[in-house]
Amino acid sequence: MKKIALVLALALISSPAKATANDELCETLGVMAAGIMAKRQADGMYGEMMRAAKVPDVFSGVLQIMVEQAFEEPRYYSREYIEIAVAEFSNGWVRACYRSGEGSTKGPRLTKGKKRG
Repeated sequence: MKKIALVLALALISSPAKATANDELCETLGVMAAGIMAKRQADGMYGEMMRAAKVPDVFSGVLQIMVEQAFEEPRYYSREYIEIAVAEFSNGWVRACYRSGEGSTKGPRLTKGKKRG
């Protein structure tokens, strides 16, 4: 169900008219994903983050999915592993965005089961 919602959300906000518009969108999603994962890694509270994600704009549903997925990932305590987690999460969203522009139905695939600090 989450994958379907993610694909639909990305499809709704993707702009196939210009490659540069898609590039900007994907970069924006990456920045938002990095911020959400950084907050999660800094002991952000799930309820507070979900409330903040309910903004009255086109990104609201996407932000809520990001928060949900960020909390499916473990909380790390080592600076190195936190940076890796933030980069992987952000890159997963950017990759999914670019894939959605190519007609792919695959959302971000995050690595599970890797033990870190």
